[in-house]
Amino acid sequence: MTVDDEGAGIDPAFLSRVFNAFEQEERGKAAGGLGLGLHIVATIVKMHGGAVHAHSDGVGHGASFVIELPLSQTDET
Repeated sequence: MTVDDEGAGIDPAFLSRVFNAFEQEERGKAAGGLGLGLHIVATIVKMHGGAVHAHSDGVGHGASFVIELPLSQTDET
């Protein structure tokens, strides 16, 4: 699943830390918040055996977040 937004974008230097708890760029700190939202998403996705990735072409260009989850194995009897 991919979620795209047309928001403020993410500085490429910050992308490697975007899912860390309490990590925020200066713009995020000024807006309020705790820097937990993306960390919570990443934690839940990882608990289900998946992965989450972020991409942005930089400030002013929005961002994309890709969530990958494994397919469920079902027993057919």
